[in-house]
Amino acid sequence: MSDTNAPSPELQQLDGAISHGPDAGQARQQLLTAYPEKRWLHAQPLAHLVGAEDSRFPASHPAVIDLELAGQPLLDALRRPPADWWPLMQSLGTAHQWLHFLLPPGTVAAQPVRYLSGRFPQTPMLIDAFIHGPQGGWQAHVRLAEQSNIWVTTRGLLLDQGLWTARAASEAMHFAMGEIGASKVLFASGRRWSQPIFDARKWLQELGTLDDAQQSLILGENARELFAP
Repeated sequence: MSDTNAPSPELQQLDGAISHGPDAGQARQQLLTAYPEKRWLHAQPLAHLVGAEDSRFPASHPAVIDLELAGQPLLDALRRPPADWWPLMQSLGTAHQWLHFLLPPGTVAAQPVRYLSGRFPQTPMLIDAFIHGPQGGWQAHVRLAEQSNIWVTTRGLLLDQGLWTARAASEAMHFAMGEIGASKVLFASGRRWSQPIFDARKWLQELGTLDDAQQSLILGENARELFAP
């Protein structure tokens, strides 16, 4: 985490951001102090399928909750009857909190998530569709955003993650625009502020597949509408 008391061109470009990971709480407080006019949210993990009344449920203020059921445990949970998900999904739907999925690679989780989305249409969900790179299955994860309550993020698509080439990333974004449109994509870099300054708009422009209106939706307009208090 860099010194947030010093002016940061990257942070000045943002209306706000969601901090997550082990240092999320500390990062959020630092950002609130340095940039009180911006909106900073703290994403907390949830490792159990529980409801808001359960002591293991994250505090009520985060807008996003990371579901840390990776790989086989998540697949096993998705295959359970919907009643097993009821406390979690119902709680998020009524509190206007978001569930952030990190799906395992491949297509096996796509249909259960689609079914879950249809079962709880008031619960908004985020999918890291590109986080596993261009191996088979990412297209199915993108298509999940055809559901009215699912959006995808660009987090895994950045070239410095080492998974996507510039050409593959451009083709992936072109695919996403054709399948779900810019209104269903949220920019999320997953970077730490201590990394070199990153120009998100320039990155989107270099993909060569987005016009100005699409870039604006992905960079901020979608988030302002979806995460407004």
